[in-house]
Amino acid sequence: MKIIIADDERLARANVRSMLEELELPLQIVGEAKDGAELVELIALDQPDIVFVDIRMPVMDGFKVIQNAVCYEHIQWVVISGYSDFSYAQQAIKLQVADYLLKPIDPESLGKCLNSLLEKQRKKMAILNRELERQIMSVLYLSRSEDELAGAPQGIHVNYAACMLKVDDHLPPNKSHQYFQAMMNEIDKLEGDWELSMNVRRAILIMPSGEAVILFALQEVNTQMLYELVRKYTLEMERVAEHHRRPGFSVQIERLAHSISFKELVQRLRIAQDKAEEQLGAVLSAEDQGPPDLIQRTVQYIHQRYTEDIGIGQIANELGVTPNYLSSLFHRKQGVTFMKYLTSTRMKKAKEILQNEPQIRISQVAQEVGYYSTRHFTRLFVEYFQCYPSELRDQSQQTKS
Repeated sequence: MKIIIADDERLARANVRSMLEELELPLQIVGEAKDGAELVELIALDQPDIVFVDIRMPVMDGFKVIQNAVCYEHIQWVVISGYSDFSYAQQAIKLQVADYLLKPIDPESLGKCLNSLLEKQRKKMAILNRELERQIMSVLYLSRSEDELAGAPQGIHVNYAACMLKVDDHLPPNKSHQYFQAMMNEIDKLEGDWELSMNVRRAILIMPSGEAVILFALQEVNTQMLYELVRKYTLEMERVAEHHRRPGFSVQIERLAHSISFKELVQRLRIAQDKAEEQLGAVLSAEDQGPPDLIQRTVQYIHQRYTEDIGIGQIANELGVTPNYLSSLFHRKQGVTFMKYLTSTRMKKAKEILQNEPQIRISQVAQEVGYYSTRHFTRLFVEYFQCYPSELRDQSQQTKS
C-alpha cells in the first residue's frame, strides 16, 4: 500500500516514517509533504492508498485537503494532531476519516491503526476482485457484450495478463473434485503486494469449457510492473500445483496473454475456449458415462436459474465434480456445449414470453432471460431465430387480434 505523510514539522514526518518502517508491513512510503498545496500535488502524482495528514499546515490545512480530494474515493485518511479539541474530532467524523491520532504518536497506536486499515483494504479489494470476476464471466457466458462493459461509466482496466490452469485427471469424479477444489482454494488465498493496491485486480474464472483462468488487471499501462507481478504469482501457483499433482491428476500452467487490452483479453479467452471445446471428447474415456443423474441435474439447474449469471464452475462445485469433467460429459450426453445449451434455453424462453405477452417491452424480456442490455439480447436473438424480437412479438399480437 502506498502512503504519503503530510506535516509541516520535519521531525514529526521523520518520526511517523521511522515507526512505519519498523512495523514490517506491506507498505511503501511514496512521499512527504510539508504543506497542504504540496500534499495535493503528491496525491495527484502518486495516487496513495493511505495519507497521514496534520490538521494545521501552511497554505491549506489538513481538513481542506481532504475536502478538496473527494474525487480520490479510495484514499484512507489518518488525521494526526497535537490538539484533542472536540471540534476537530467532530470535523474528522464528518469527513469520514479512517482514524484520528494524537501527537506524540506511539508505536502501539500506529500499529493498531495500520493493521485495521490493512484489513479494511483486504476486504475492499476482495469485493472489487469478485466484481471483476462477475464482469468478465458475464461476457464469457454472453450475458453482456464486451463493448457494453468497456463503455460502462465505471470504466474498465487498461492492462491485462492471463494464464490458464489445464487439469488432466483420470480419477473418480468426486476424488478429482476434491483435489481440484483444494488446489483452487489454495491459489485463491495466495498473497502478494498486489492484493492491497487499488491499481491492481485479480480474478479467478472458470470458462464455459471448464478451464480455470487466473488474470490480473492494472489501471495503468505499466508493462514491467505487470510482468513482475505475474512472474511472482505464477511461481507461487506452480508451487501449489506441484503440491497437488499426483498419479491420475496432472496440472499445467499455460500463459495466455500479457499486457493486452480488455477486448484483446476477451478474444484470447474465447480462442482458448474454442480450442478446449474441440478437445472435450478427449477428457473422458469411452466407457465413462458419469453418475447416472449428473447431466439431468445440470439441465435442471440451468432451467431453474438461467436468468442469473450462472457458470459451469458453480454448477460443478455444487454437484461435486470438476468443471472440466462436467463440461465434457455434458457435451457427450447433450450433443452441444454447455454454453450453447444455456443460450438456447434463454432464447427459447424469450420467444415464449414474446408470444404469450405481446405488450411486453423488449428490454423487459432481455432482463427476464438473463441479459444486461437490450441491444446485446437482440443481436443474439437475431442470430438464433433470424428475426428481431420485436417482429416476433408483433406477429404474435396480430395473430391474437
